[in-house]
Amino acid sequence: MDYSSEKELFNELKGALKVKEEYDDAIFIFVLPSSLERLKERIKADNKIETPEALARKFNSAYKEITAISKYNYGVVANNIDEAVSKIEHIIAAESCRVSRVKSYIKLD
Repeated sequence: MDYSSEKELFNELKGALKVKEEYDDAIFIFVLPSSLERLKERIKADNKIETPEALARKFNSAYKEITAISKYNYGVVANNIDEAVSKIEHIIAAESCRVSRVKSYIKLD
């Protein structure tokens, strides 16, 4: 996501928290860059970033988003796209096996 202001970031996080409140079984996965240096490199590679100020603004917004990771259930570091996808698939598989999700299939009467 591209956040051009703190207000947009706040609204995005606020929206995610609202979803979490309404769907208490929702699972939130935060995909992290492999490092802050890699994050800067990715932002620099964005052709829309033309000035050092724009780079700093975008980096600061991304950093603030990262600091909200404690609001999420899982964090996946994106060192390698295939590895990150695999981890997310494993999270989804594990979550589908939670007792709270499967107990309705078993009748104990």
